Amino acid sequence: MKILLLFNRWAFPANDGGSLAMYQLAKGLHECGHTVTVFSLNPSRNYVDPKSIQDKKLFFDYTLVPINTDLSYIDALKALIKNKSYHAVRFYSREVEKQLTELLQNKTFDYIIADSIYMSWYIPIAKRLSQAKVVLRLHNVENEIWTGVAKDETNILKRIYIKILASQLKTFEKAGIEHADGLITLSENDMRFFEHSMINCPRLVSHTGINTEELSIYNNIAIKPKSIFHIAAMDWKPNVHAINWFISQVWPKILLTNPDAILDIAGKKMPAELIELKSKGYTNFGFVDNQYLFMSERIIMIVPLFAGSGIRIKIIEAMAMKKAIVATSKAVQGLDLINNTHLLIADDSKSFADAVNKLLNDEGLYQHIANNAYTFAKSHFDLKTNSNKIVEFLKNI
Repeated sequence: MKILLLFNRWAFPANDGGSLAMYQLAKGLHECGHTVTVFSLNPSRNYVDPKSIQDKKLFFDYTLVPINTDLSYIDALKALIKNKSYHAVRFYSREVEKQLTELLQNKTFDYIIADSIYMSWYIPIAKRLSQAKVVLRLHNVENEIWTGVAKDETNILKRIYIKILASQLKTFEKAGIEHADGLITLSENDMRFFEHSMINCPRLVSHTGINTEELSIYNNIAIKPKSIFHIAAMDWKPNVHAINWFISQVWPKILLTNPDAILDIAGKKMPAELIELKSKGYTNFGFVDNQYLFMSERIIMIVPLFAGSGIRIKIIEAMAMKKAIVATSKAVQGLDLINNTHLLIADDSKSFADAVNKLLNDEGLYQHIANNAYTFAKSHFDLKTNSNKIVEFLKNI
């Protein structure tokens, strides 16, 4: 089959959860024997110099189109007045539409997958110019994320504005799906949102696949004792809120029991407030070139999220690397993980600190959780299995 993937940013190499989900989609379809073509936006926020990739040996043909997604107060005001989602309008461009038109006029495809709700702008033109079935694949429910952000906002005017943005996104998400021939989500919870919205197109829940054998090379790396870590894209507000909460509310409680514990934070686009923060045992590494080496050298992953949807791919990877994890219920939503079996779940500062301290002080518990996590990841998130599910879904649309 010839499959065209529409990405809202360049995902090669993958350096965060979102780009990893895109990368694994392309890689998995390719390894199943299908011809993959990538049409990707090159947004100013995550801009990639085309010269840096022109000599790389890639397993797909690609088109990379620059688009200005910088925030503008004037454009935000215009979108508010027109009652349009400002999050969404930043990803539409006539130049993008022009280049997609040229691609579809010169090449034929059997299936087109628009990956992310922001690429649903281009579904109507894809259906008009191609005989291919067009599927929308969503990493999360964007309006639910922003509803969660609004709840945490203390400034009342900002909270009202963010609620409006969330409502506009909800309308945009429903409209985008109505144009598609099929819908793929990464979690059951996200699919339930669209089922409740009476979306009747063919649907599939398919988790992001990972190659556990590739990650196994890191299993014998020397580990820092009593090390706790968090790694995520830090240009996403819920992640910043999560770490601020952990450091202010949880970390002091952990140090009371384990004064020699260390907390290492990493991620791209780290905010200055976290880089400059001073706390006992705390080190901020910012962006790290090898995220898997960073993870492998440490013991316990923390994921203290209170907003968001979709699935946390970093959790799946950490499980595949035999790491014990402490996370909030929200962070593991949609993964079907069992508390005290695959990880420890805690939703308040005392419970979270207690869970981390248990893992630090009880080697038997740590090994029990880590081994169960590895087994679960290997059996539920295999790349080839998940890719074949997508292929069968496409064939049956």
